[in-house]
Amino acid sequence: MSRLGGPDALRQPLPDVILGNLLLAIPRALLLPINHAVTSRTMAWPATVILLALACFAFATMIRRRKSFGAYFGLLFAFVAALPMAPFLFTGRNLEAAYMLYLPSAGFALWLGALFFPTSAVQPRSRRLGAVALTALAVVYLPLSFLHLRAHHDAAATAERITQSVVDEASARRASTWLLDVEPHQVDGVPLFYDHIDQLFWNRPAASGKTILLVGQNFWREEGGPLGWRELARSRDVAVLQWRLRPNGGGYMLTDLTQPTLAAWSARAATADTPVRVSFAPTAPPSAEATPDGIRWRKGPITCALETPDELAAALRLHFTFTLRTFDPRAAKEAAFDWTDQQGEQHRVLFSVFDDGASHTYALPLAVDPRWARTTRIRAAVLHLPFVAGELRFR
Repeated sequence: MSRLGGPDALRQPLPDVILGNLLLAIPRALLLPINHAVTSRTMAWPATVILLALACFAFATMIRRRKSFGAYFGLLFAFVAALPMAPFLFTGRNLEAAYMLYLPSAGFALWLGALFFPTSAVQPRSRRLGAVALTALAVVYLPLSFLHLRAHHDAAATAERITQSVVDEASARRASTWLLDVEPHQVDGVPLFYDHIDQLFWNRPAASGKTILLVGQNFWREEGGPLGWRELARSRDVAVLQWRLRPNGGGYMLTDLTQPTLAAWSARAATADTPVRVSFAPTAPPSAEATPDGIRWRKGPITCALETPDELAAALRLHFTFTLRTFDPRAAKEAAFDWTDQQGEQHRVLFSVFDDGASHTYALPLAVDPRWARTTRIRAAVLHLPFVAGELRFR
């Protein structure tokens, strides 16, 4: 799975993550399938109350019918089906990965069916209560499912528009490498692109045989690292396209940034690949406590300011050296380096970190990133740590 874009947690699963998904995240996604990005608060709160009441009624019914084989089989099926994805699944408030729960949801449906429509002889009153509960469940689930599926439909339509616009623009350039800088990253809470964007172009003859890479926060780590930017600057066999919101807010537009990127790469081609060490600003973040050798925080995530000397923007490779210890086992072990360029645009790259309490040096080969290549001056730079609590030593 890691070769298909799966996170590092899949290769080294944490027990807390597995138990948290099996006991909290997955049951919550099945019992409360609410995409908060598209569901208003006036609808989300009543739905939550009704669904929690129905869940309590279902568990109370299960306790009364201790010999209901179908109910126990449904729970066991859902649990076993959820085991393979428990080390890495992340549903979140917007049900980002809920589509992976199709097998656990089948066990969930078996559980409900066995409780509300048992095959054994039960009193007519119990059957009527089961029918009322199932009807109430359907009344709540249907609008929630419609909103969530419409969000996926809108995301798919947006991806289709972007893909077609890119094919129309890039095919005219006859370049063998396409680099795509795409926003937005989400549509109604649904992730639009993550990596392996080339799969969207498989059925398009104009994209056959092309190297298609997504420029963004995962660019150099997931796909862009091996890209030979010096060779591309010499051969000019590349198309760099940017999909962004129009300045006036009237929809999106596709911009060809090939020439500015090639010019920036050519200007940096003779630069020595000497790493530049990034230093932390002496002031601690507002939510953190300064320590003799770093900072400590208990109410994260936090954002640490970085020093931005003139030579930072000209660097081909950045080095971060620090010691990290976190107390947030469910958070992905990643940090984000954010910078604001000379035009005021903000950019981000992610990199994996270790929280073992030992000092590590992290190298970011940013020269390959067209966004960094076009950066001539850094207005601001920060390191974002997505952990609720932790300690950072950098002195």
